[in-house]
Amino acid sequence: MSQYPNSPLGLSPHLWDVLACPCEKHAAVEADEEASEIVCSKCSRRFPVRDGIPVMLMDQAAGDLNESGSTSA
Repeated sequence: MSQYPNSPLGLSPHLWDVLACPCEKHAAVEADEEASEIVCSKCSRRFPVRDGIPVMLMDQAAGDLNESGSTSA
């Protein structure tokens, strides 16, 4: 059970205050509770949360988009 059951994805509210995407834009992120992922508001990359720990590594991200917003090959 999460230590923060009323916070998105069970993560600390203080962590949400400082969490940002590691992309060059360092954009704000939001929770996708259904997928248990953290989503960047600018590049749309999706980062998994494993055992209550956000994995904010670019090589672990899904949905890698280029500048035009289309999926890279």
